[in-house]
Amino acid sequence: MPRRPSFPSGAARVKRILKHTWAHLWFDTGLLALVEWLRGLRPRCRPLAILMYHRIVSPERAGQVLSHPDIMVDAATFRRQLAFLASRYQVISLGDFAAAAQTGTPPPRRAVALTFDDGWEDNYQTAFPALRDAGLPATVFLTAGLIGSREMFWQERVIGRVRRLADRPRLLRDCFERSGLGGLVPLLPVPGGGDLSGEGTAALIDALLEVDEPRVAGLLERLAGAEPAPEPAVSANSFLSWTQVAEMRQGGIAFGSHGTSHRRLDRIPPEQADDEILRAKATLAEHLGGPETELFAYPNGGHTARVVAQLREAGYRAAVTTREGVNTMATDRFRLRRINACEDRFRSPRGRFSRAMLAAYLAGLL
Repeated sequence: MPRRPSFPSGAARVKRILKHTWAHLWFDTGLLALVEWLRGLRPRCRPLAILMYHRIVSPERAGQVLSHPDIMVDAATFRRQLAFLASRYQVISLGDFAAAAQTGTPPPRRAVALTFDDGWEDNYQTAFPALRDAGLPATVFLTAGLIGSREMFWQERVIGRVRRLADRPRLLRDCFERSGLGGLVPLLPVPGGGDLSGEGTAALIDALLEVDEPRVAGLLERLAGAEPAPEPAVSANSFLSWTQVAEMRQGGIAFGSHGTSHRRLDRIPPEQADDEILRAKATLAEHLGGPETELFAYPNGGHTARVVAQLREAGYRAAVTTREGVNTMATDRFRLRRINACEDRFRSPRGRFSRAMLAAYLAGLL
């Protein structure tokens, strides 16, 4: 990641060693290639693996990034992954797969699609040049209401404020306790608490993701009141501009919808979910037009049967979730599974990118 490789200890390290050994058993012996060949004999059983990226971070920006570690990949690692994918797989457009699935056309052998959620500016600065050099297609799901703005997601805003208040632990603790979140104080950089290293940031964001919207909004209000300075490190945590989107589109990148403001659609009333879906579609149609607006990625993966029905009514053709796994022709097009491609996911026990690990995930063996 855009930080030094972490080396897990104890049970986590044993688990990684076992996974790595299992992956190499399949990859090095040729068993994985045999499985892929056998699947290819039955076209409707051929898997489509969809990789889910978010942020591709360059070393010079790493120290300013405020995001969850599980949504980040180092720029050099990303290029290694693309080189491996280009050498061994048929990387196809998600839109092409969705269109073919409607007509019952199976994917090619070793099919992989690349997706990016949210619409971060580093998708243009770092990911786009690498994709262009590798000659690979990808789909970026845009949070339509934030494109071209200087806004940040609440996660990055909270982490930025907490880090800046770390030297005022009493005030920081008070903000959480007055927001009804005193149970999260042990995760804060306060005496007797945690820190905001990679794992600390992940733990705090994961805990806040389970909190309802009003309490998160109240916490942000208190944090901003405690430190009424401009939002920190916006430049390293900002979203694409429409000009950058247009350039990427001309370079072969497709775009889909990720909602208007990244609200979880399964946690809000139907009329609000409908507004999130329809406004995003209208915004993308205004700026892009074309079939790209027929693809959707559920914010944080949240969806229900009602939300799926709303997408169908709005004219979307397919939607991707955050549920892990690979897909076949039998997979519901509005519940497509993906594989999260964070930095740590495909590492060997020594912290290096492992082709065998990536191949095993793409085959559905891990």
